[in-house]
Amino acid sequence: MGRYLRLLPLLFGFLAPLRADVITAITGGLASIGSYALGESLTTPTGGPWSDLTFNFYDASGNPYANNTITVYLLSAAYSGTAAALSSSTTGYVDSTSTVSGTAWVFNPATTIQAGTKYWVYMSAAPTTPLKYSVPDPYSGGQMYYAHPNYSSLSAGLNFQLQGAVGADTPEPSTLLLSASALGLLVFRRRR
Repeated sequence: MGRYLRLLPLLFGFLAPLRADVITAITGGLASIGSYALGESLTTPTGGPWSDLTFNFYDASGNPYANNTITVYLLSAAYSGTAAALSSSTTGYVDSTSTVSGTAWVFNPATTIQAGTKYWVYMSAAPTTPLKYSVPDPYSGGQMYYAHPNYSSLSAGLNFQLQGAVGADTPEPSTLLLSASALGLLVFRRRR
C-alpha cells in the first residue's frame, strides 16, 4: 500500500493552486482616515495569474477590515465618478463583492487577475471605522483614492492586503472524479 501513496501527489498535485498567498500589501501606515468612500490602486507583481481572490483594508488599530454592508469593486481602469454610481457597467469592471469571510471580502473564485497589471479597488460607501494609511505612499505601484468634494487622490496609500491562489486553472469536479477513479483502478489492479 505504501507504494500507492506515492501516487497521491500526482493525483492531488494540481490542487496546489487553491492555496492563497499574499499577492501584494501595504501594512505600515500610521495615520487614519474615514468619512468618505475610499479606494486604492495596486500593481500586481510578477508571477500569477491569480484566482480565488480576497481583499481587506486595515482599520486604525491595524486589524484587517472588511464589511459586508459595503461592496468593493475591482476595476482595471481608474474611476472618477461617485461611489454610489459604481456598478457592473463601470468602465474597467472586473468583479465586485459584498461577501465577507473572516476579515476579507471574497471575490468570485473564477475571477482572475494578471501579473504586472494595475488594478483599482473602490468601496461603494464610507467605511464604518477609520482606516489606516501611509503618508508619503510607500507603495510605488498604487495610490489611495477617496470620494471627497475637493480631492480625488492623495500621495498616500491605504493599508490593504490582496490574496489569491497562483494559477487560474482550477480543476473541474469531473476531472477530480476521473483522477480519483483512475487511482482507485490502479490500486485495485495492483492488488489482483
